[in-house]
Amino acid sequence: MAWQAAAGKAEITPPVGTPMGGYGTPFGGTPRLAVGTSNPLWARSVVLWDNGRPHVLLCADILGWSTDAATMVRQQVAAATALPEARLLLTSTHTHNGPAVPGVADPWLVYELTDTAPLAAYEEFLVDTVVSLVLELLAGPREVVTVDYQVTSAPFSANREDLPYTESDVPVLVARRADGTPVAVVFGYGCHPVCAGMLDLWDGDYPAVAAGLIDDAFPDGVAVFLPGPAGDQDPVGPRGAALSLDCGAQLADAVRSVADIPARRLTRVSAARLSTAELPLDVSLDPGNLAVARDFYAERASQPGPGWELRHAALMVELIEAGEPLATTVDLPVQGWRLTGTPALRLAFVGGEIVSGYAVYLRGRFGGAEGLWFGGYGPGTVAYLPSDELLPPLRSGGSYAGGWNPDFPGLAGGSMCAYGWPGHFLAGGVQTPIVDAVTGVVV
Repeated sequence: MAWQAAAGKAEITPPVGTPMGGYGTPFGGTPRLAVGTSNPLWARSVVLWDNGRPHVLLCADILGWSTDAATMVRQQVAAATALPEARLLLTSTHTHNGPAVPGVADPWLVYELTDTAPLAAYEEFLVDTVVSLVLELLAGPREVVTVDYQVTSAPFSANREDLPYTESDVPVLVARRADGTPVAVVFGYGCHPVCAGMLDLWDGDYPAVAAGLIDDAFPDGVAVFLPGPAGDQDPVGPRGAALSLDCGAQLADAVRSVADIPARRLTRVSAARLSTAELPLDVSLDPGNLAVARDFYAERASQPGPGWELRHAALMVELIEAGEPLATTVDLPVQGWRLTGTPALRLAFVGGEIVSGYAVYLRGRFGGAEGLWFGGYGPGTVAYLPSDELLPPLRSGGSYAGGWNPDFPGLAGGSMCAYGWPGHFLAGGVQTPIVDAVTGVVV
């Protein structure tokens, strides 16, 4: 039986006045509330049936999926259709001008939000809308298609951590009708969606610009963006609307230049898996160490610094003094599909802000970008995911993506404060579990 496909999108723009996510609030500052819309936010999805078995790809214009929200979507769809949870792959564009989402960066620590009711209300709306979209596609009409894959490139990403890895690959998967026109164009890129800068308007940044232009080029199809390993990748150029439009147009042009041309055929999905990797934190619960940590955090809380670090420090003091247990590990969701072809294509997405060094290693192991489509911001955005190059002792000057400051390397700094963890990841303890988990879901 040939492939079949259906694709669609649903608007997920929050109401005006909803708290925005993506940029931290200064200490004692005012959280961002949206005053309008630059362009609507969308959830975009394609369903591919392989011999009658559906597999769902979905990306939403949000900062990320919490583990709880992703689980709710998968379980509700499974309850209604018996779709195995591993066959529903959720990702996000990670736009920094979308809504603050519960469970994706701590609302108090990052945004100084005391009223989280609007966040919970939006999450309920988001889950309901996405579930309805997926159920509509699963129950609605589908078209016979072929599925092909190729890789092109775009030049606007750069490594912001001074590592020698720069993302340029643009993977493109097209589900096309017999006449060659696309039902869906699935594309990706590894770059933080911060081109537009900090706005008070809803905006999907360059991925939304690119998806809209691809929609315009193929009006009988739907474009779906899948984010690459963007944890240490930023756009080149001054932030603003012009950069967002330019980068989105560059990406759309790259995709459109190849999407008209049928490429390497894929024949079926031979495996779909969902797993979890346990990642150790550099945290000791020894009473003596906790006393030192408490004093360090108390000192940090009294000094000038980013709002999220000061609030995090005060919270750590509170937890240690109250004898509350501190986390020593982080559970990372990992999801992968294997599609047969010559060669096979593996899709792997992790639930965090993965840095590009992992992509370099894993692509080398699985046949380059032609053999592996790898990205982050999948089901459960739990933290930045550094390689050992961004942790001590290999990195001595601190690192936001590594999640630590040089003033006290064993405790949290930078991004780990935003995500609420008490320490950074344990050097030498993270790369192997992540690589093993990704390998396990795609082999």
